[in-house]
Amino acid sequence: MIQKRTSEWTSRNTRSDGFITRDWFSFSNAKTTPVESNGFRRYSLLYGAFGSVQVGFKEWLYLELQGRNDWSSILPPANNSYFYPGASVSWIFSETLKMPAWVSFGKFRVSWADVGRPGPEYFSNNVYDIGNYGGVITYAPRGSRPPEDLKPERKREVELGLETKFFNSRLGLEVNYYNGNTYDQIMGLSVPPSSGFGDTKINAGQISHSGIEVFINATPLKTGSFNWNTVLNFHSDKPMVKKLAQGITTQGLWGMSGARVVAVEGQPWGQVVVRPYKVNENGERIVEGGYYSTDPTKEEVIGKVLPDIAGGFNNTISYKGLSLDFNIDYQFGSTLVSQTNMYMVGNGSAASTTAYRDEAHGGLPYYINNSSTLVLLPSHTSGVPADSKYPFIMHDGVILPGVQPDGKPNETIITAADKHSYYWQTFMDIQPDIVYKNDYIKLRNIVLTYELPKKLTNKIRFDRLAVSLFANNLWYIYKTMPNVDAEALNGTNVFYENNAFPTTRSYGASIRASF
Repeated sequence: MIQKRTSEWTSRNTRSDGFITRDWFSFSNAKTTPVESNGFRRYSLLYGAFGSVQVGFKEWLYLELQGRNDWSSILPPANNSYFYPGASVSWIFSETLKMPAWVSFGKFRVSWADVGRPGPEYFSNNVYDIGNYGGVITYAPRGSRPPEDLKPERKREVELGLETKFFNSRLGLEVNYYNGNTYDQIMGLSVPPSSGFGDTKINAGQISHSGIEVFINATPLKTGSFNWNTVLNFHSDKPMVKKLAQGITTQGLWGMSGARVVAVEGQPWGQVVVRPYKVNENGERIVEGGYYSTDPTKEEVIGKVLPDIAGGFNNTISYKGLSLDFNIDYQFGSTLVSQTNMYMVGNGSAASTTAYRDEAHGGLPYYINNSSTLVLLPSHTSGVPADSKYPFIMHDGVILPGVQPDGKPNETIITAADKHSYYWQTFMDIQPDIVYKNDYIKLRNIVLTYELPKKLTNKIRFDRLAVSLFANNLWYIYKTMPNVDAEALNGTNVFYENNAFPTTRSYGASIRASF
């Protein structure tokens, strides 16, 4: 096997005031010059040789051996050849053991595999960006120092599986347990700025992961014309950080003021760490100037970015030529920093900010005196005091529960607007209140299909003709994240949410025909 990867990007632009002649889209038609040109080119080459052997015994015992060797241009010559093997054994025990009549099938399997990965392109090379400064060609090194002895990342995993069917295959159960270890990970290690680089890439880190996958498929109802098939699946994966680079026990994965996502030796991968609110020895929040503040001397783990459990529930209900398919997905246990909610609270557009806005929503009565100080009033029907700056009283006051630094109860009144806008002031840390559990149950899609009868399709010379109506991303049956699509960041390496676009709900129809 030979694999060649090439990527190239080029852009040319001019910072002009427009074109001289309308609708002639050419750089020579620009009112101002010069034209700027940017781009990059990436190349990598991979040679691979692989083979496999399969051996069966009496159709109930099977052995498979695999081996592959790759040669990658990404790695230095001394390490660019790497071999990774695999093996699996399957035993169909329902063919060798006497089973009850209600057991239709049973298989047990064990597999082991080792996988190699070369890493991103040019990690082991000195790479320079070509530029032009005042007509002089420049070569600038990248921000990462090339490694001296980079090796491929490796992943080794053992898997145990059980597959069974019962009651003439009306009920099936499949359970898989796996335990893997990823080692020699390629990661960036910070170096002093005086070196001319921001970091250097090294082989370090070891992450173990173990988990279980369960699949239950069943046909609860089956008659001559009516069928209901259902599949329930779930999986749980628990990655643990076993080792980082020498002398390093914590590696930051993402961070901003007040919150981080980290990998810590001996802890689950991807923990969310925040600065907690200041509290006294009794656990009471400390209020300073009417507001809570975070403690810059402390950090606490309040969750992790990966879910504890995720899965789906898929169903197909059919009656004669009509069928209905619907899929439900779910996940529980992950945590997400939501800056969209922070901004919505800060600008007052979140539903939660209706609290304390007026008397009906729990606001306290107060007035503003001539010194611009907020003063609490005994009731909402109080008259306007003589030293009031305005000819009316306010009804949106808030006194945050807690104590002052000296231990006395907080009695400082602030406005509801100030309470909420405090979240998005530029000097503020990420607040613990805008870190949410990201649990959900979602109706993923529905498909309604009608397949025309054979008598009709034969007359028009079709072998099969079916018409379908479908809808996708329909409804969150349950979710804990307010105001934001719980899946807006799925499939990315981003550990927080910031003005993410929601997934698109779509509707449509299709016709499928075969001749």
